[in-house]
Amino acid sequence: MFQRKPICLALTGAMTLYSPLGVAQDSASQGAALPEVTVQASKQGKTEQKINGSISVVSGATLEQANVSRTDDLQRALPDLYLPQQGNSAFITPSLRGVASLNTYNPAVVMYVDGVPQFVTAQSQLLTNVEQVELLRGPQGSLFGRNAAAGVINIVTRQPDNELAGHVEGGFGNRGRRTTTASISGPLVKDTLYGEAVIAYDSADGFLRSLSSGQDNVGMREDVAGQVKLRYAPVGGPLDVRFMTSHECVRSAEDNYVSYTNFSNRVILDGNSVPGLATMNSYMKRCIDNVSLSADYDFSDYRLSLVTARNKVDIRERLLGAQGKSMPESQESLSQEVRLATRGTGRAWDGVVGAYFEHGRYKQRSSYVLFPTFGTDRSQTTTDSAAVFVDGIWHVTPRWDVSAGARLVQDKAETSGVLPIEGVAAYAASTSSNKALGKLSTGYQLTPSLRSYASLSQGYKPGGYNLQPTSANDSRSYRPETSLNYEMGLKFNTPDQKVSARAAVFQIESRNTQLYQGIVGSQYLTNAGQARSRGIEANLSAEVLRNWTLGLDAQVVDSIFTDYHVNSSTDYTGNKLPFVPRYILAASLSGRIATDVGMVRPRVAARYIGQQQFDAANSLKQQGYMLVDGQVSWRATSKLDVSFYINNAFDKRYLNYAATSNGLRFGTLGEGREFGVKLRYDF
Repeated sequence: MFQRKPICLALTGAMTLYSPLGVAQDSASQGAALPEVTVQASKQGKTEQKINGSISVVSGATLEQANVSRTDDLQRALPDLYLPQQGNSAFITPSLRGVASLNTYNPAVVMYVDGVPQFVTAQSQLLTNVEQVELLRGPQGSLFGRNAAAGVINIVTRQPDNELAGHVEGGFGNRGRRTTTASISGPLVKDTLYGEAVIAYDSADGFLRSLSSGQDNVGMREDVAGQVKLRYAPVGGPLDVRFMTSHECVRSAEDNYVSYTNFSNRVILDGNSVPGLATMNSYMKRCIDNVSLSADYDFSDYRLSLVTARNKVDIRERLLGAQGKSMPESQESLSQEVRLATRGTGRAWDGVVGAYFEHGRYKQRSSYVLFPTFGTDRSQTTTDSAAVFVDGIWHVTPRWDVSAGARLVQDKAETSGVLPIEGVAAYAASTSSNKALGKLSTGYQLTPSLRSYASLSQGYKPGGYNLQPTSANDSRSYRPETSLNYEMGLKFNTPDQKVSARAAVFQIESRNTQLYQGIVGSQYLTNAGQARSRGIEANLSAEVLRNWTLGLDAQVVDSIFTDYHVNSSTDYTGNKLPFVPRYILAASLSGRIATDVGMVRPRVAARYIGQQQFDAANSLKQQGYMLVDGQVSWRATSKLDVSFYINNAFDKRYLNYAATSNGLRFGTLGEGREFGVKLRYDF
């Protein structure tokens, strides 16, 4: 028996293949001077060009052209974002810049949707009516606190207003792919109250083979989602209040594993492929319920903002079919952030000050359906986090600025449980920790188009307890993991943004790394070492011909354990960190072709992911591979759009996860080739 959830580290050493200012990319080719892109994650209304750090902003239109309809697909538009899947889509752990998390439930990259943090088990979601996606690279602890040790993914959706708008979209493809979305938004009370409703459906068969059943489409997934928004924002008034509620449920049979040494045949491990192994027949249902209330009130020189949210995730999962391990779990949180930020221009300084509180609760059970006499493992963990933060910028001269930020945070965790399957008696424990995080940066505008910056920033992952305990060791807490980032970079943009370029060098040092130890299936969490990631990243977007944009991106990363002694006889110091490609290279070409029958928008993209390790011992690895995607969209009329797409065009077979248990080496296979067509009608 093995446990799927314990290992998930992923990194991204990437060379992105997108415009660093994807928001502007769609209009830049028309030759107009474009406004600078505002980054919502700055919490101060800063523009991307003025922030002393590495940030990418990709528009909703650019995501559509890259055929990105789920958060799982974001790496097609943000190639240095690595999103490995552990068995099923409920367990995707993003990683960035050579920093990832081997602690499945404590990610190194945190995802926000409209200012609300998402659970790691909810980081696979359908994307609907997205305004832009922002990727902040490097630790962001001073502004975002916990789990921003490597970066932040900030998803900003469109808000309803006085414009009555909507769309319906349908698609189909190979592997039984079916997609449907519909939305409508507009005024409920003109100039005062607005609303929006969205529904979405996405399903597909798998691409794996089972020798036991004879199926060649094992690994289905079906996703249904809905969202309702209300917005109260009187035109010309200082108040903007937004309410959102959403529900999304996924059913899947994705939890299937293939042979580590012979995965190209797509055959899952079961009783026919491995004698004595039970038929898989895994099943998972995950439901996400989010409710949030946000408000902004504008004073003459300041903006007061509040974000209140309740998130809940329920998972019902069964692993290993005939062995029937049932693993239901639930996680919920209540969070509140309040902040006051400067607005407008002309001051010698700008800043934001705020406070944040979050209460969370996690419950889980684990039992063997066919062997009820074994008993049922149960555990519950509650967490509380409270923080105050400040971030300010001093405009020393019109060309030179200095920024500083700080965050004081207190984390508490309590756990209790009983593990009869593992022979562990009832236990209870609690822990707490206090952290002070900081950030210091400076930027200088060398020319109107070229800016340099340097920054020093901290991030952390909170301490606590293993949420999936498997041994008596899990009654002991692990300490917070911290990261420190040194970075220098350049940003270049022409006024019309037909040419934009970014380059940065960085080093991230991680201490008290949270790692799993022990045999897969009965691993426990502990602080087991230190690590270092250093690298260089660069990207270029240029209109090489009228209406044709070329993107070239590169990131090279060297990530190693600088101190990791497993025991007196095993030393992994100097080994490569798992799930960290040595480099990622990417290129894309997108265009706009005006014809007598409408606008045609072709796009082709290629991404090469270098060699990566899957374990700390560096005994399991995936060699480098290339993925090629393409899409052609035809805007037949002002309202009708038809798109033809292909992902992984050459059907490259590769592993995105591997492990060893009881001498059996296994892994999960990356997505195979997919192609199809989508039709969209806007009204």
